[in-house]
Amino acid sequence: MSILKGIGSLVDDWLEINPKGKPPYYRHRSAALDLSRRKTPITGTRNFLEGSYAQIDSNWRVAEYPESPSKENWRWKRHLELSSANASPELILERGIVDACGDNWSNQMPTASGLTGPRTGCIDNHMGLDFMPSGSQYAINLFIGNGKTVDYC
Repeated sequence: MSILKGIGSLVDDWLEINPKGKPPYYRHRSAALDLSRRKTPITGTRNFLEGSYAQIDSNWRVAEYPESPSKENWRWKRHLELSSANASPELILERGIVDACGDNWSNQMPTASGLTGPRTGCIDNHMGLDFMPSGSQYAINLFIGNGKTVDYC
């Protein structure tokens, strides 16, 4: 089970996303375009955040996974190689930035692997930071549209 189970529908409700395609609807490019055209402000943020916290807390409490999280979580490693099998624009940009910024930058840092269970194909399998400078309290994630959905971390 994903620690984020149920969050997608909370986001859709909060942002008042019209159903289009497969849920969660906020991940679709059309939702991003609709949001960018809106003239009215988004409201109810506090209720959304409180509801999200309650959902995550509930998911955490019912998760029964006896093993420890991955020891790879929060590991520092630079990934600069590109594979011809995965040379997406996001990956090329990310690795180019990390390479150009020097040895004090890391990328593809897992943060929540194995918290609620083994790899099950759910979103928790890919929770991590795209890149992060050494000794910083700030992390950077790329949000690049791939033509079908908006990528997020």
